[in-house]
Amino acid sequence: MKKVLIVTYYWPPSGGPGVQRVLRFAKYLPQFGWQPIVLTVKNGDYPAVDNSLGNEIPKEVKVYKTLTIEPFTIYKWLTGKKKNAKIDTYILTNKKKSFFERFAHFIRMNIFIPDARIGWMSFAVKAGMKIIKEENIDVIYSCSPPHSLQLIANKLAKKSKLKWVADFRDPWMEFVTYQTMNPNSYPFRRNIKLQHKVFNNTDRIITTCDGFTRLINEKYQIPKEKIQTITNGFDAEFIDKVAPSENKKITLIHTGTLPKERIPYSLLKVLQSESYKNIELKFIGNISDEVKKEISKFNLQNIVVYNPYIPYQEVIAEIKSSTACILPIDNVPNNDLFIAGKLFDYLGCGIPVLGLGKKGCSVDNILRETGSGVLFDYDDVEGIKDFIEQRLKEKVLSGQNKNVKNYERKELSRRLAEIFDGLS
Repeated sequence: MKKVLIVTYYWPPSGGPGVQRVLRFAKYLPQFGWQPIVLTVKNGDYPAVDNSLGNEIPKEVKVYKTLTIEPFTIYKWLTGKKKNAKIDTYILTNKKKSFFERFAHFIRMNIFIPDARIGWMSFAVKAGMKIIKEENIDVIYSCSPPHSLQLIANKLAKKSKLKWVADFRDPWMEFVTYQTMNPNSYPFRRNIKLQHKVFNNTDRIITTCDGFTRLINEKYQIPKEKIQTITNGFDAEFIDKVAPSENKKITLIHTGTLPKERIPYSLLKVLQSESYKNIELKFIGNISDEVKKEISKFNLQNIVVYNPYIPYQEVIAEIKSSTACILPIDNVPNNDLFIAGKLFDYLGCGIPVLGLGKKGCSVDNILRETGSGVLFDYDDVEGIKDFIEQRLKEKVLSGQNKNVKNYERKELSRRLAEIFDGLS
């Protein structure tokens, strides 16, 4: 069996969406002739922790962990946050910052380039070269963000002369923070240069969205044959084992981070009606203060339930017991360059999806392809109301689930293995 070195920051006990893609690849790659050898951090500073995911690591997967230097420790000290506080990525887009938060943000954007995980570089490269020699690695695979991992993989590939596959769960320079940055500034120019190096040096680029694949080809002039889309997905084997939680209410659920760019204004407006006073609007995960303020403005406190981050298995159980799933897309430029991982959890659970975004986007196309829900324009109040009336009150509670097998983690792992085969 050939071996692939997987370079990843997010690995159990890390929770959240970042860990799922790599963890599920590691689970299914052996079925297609590839043994995963994982290189990760020993003392990671994760936005969320889910110790239960440790049970999902296959016994045959070897995991090597090294120390790292975490600049977020300094950030927490400067901003007065507790040592064990979890810092979500949307904090970078928050305009209402204290003086110390602005100062820490300046340091983060101007010194720790491309991101605050760059402190792992020296540890990872040293350990990675040792692993490559001892384990007789055939291919290197890196998955980001954090995009500093791509710089680590670039060094490993250059030193070892091995083929390298760079996987991007999210864009680099199209991230919201860089969209508002002065293009003549040092951090902007430095990040562009680093991204250019990675795009040109890697042997294959993987994205999770056709929109991002097209952008890399058209904007950055990377040949089409070098780029491939492998979306995120759902682990059918895992989901089938999870029983729904007890819930007798009509529940609209949103899981994961909800920043101000995704405030579902039209949905909140619809739910103001007295007709929906018995509906429960449930949020699981990190919800920004701006979202909570808008919910208060719409006087929906009585139907809203906030839950903090919970283990992934419990998230699936909550989704399975819900009536419909909410999926607002960031109302920002370039919002068709990524697809929230939660969409695929929703598809895997077979619960209809109420999406908010622009018609014709990648999410819209997937919902149409699978018959798993409807995407409405941001201001389509009547469409959302009709969805609630017809889909919920008439008890049409499950998506049609056409073609969802295309998004199963096992199938996506097969496609990744084919890329490795073509390079080795």
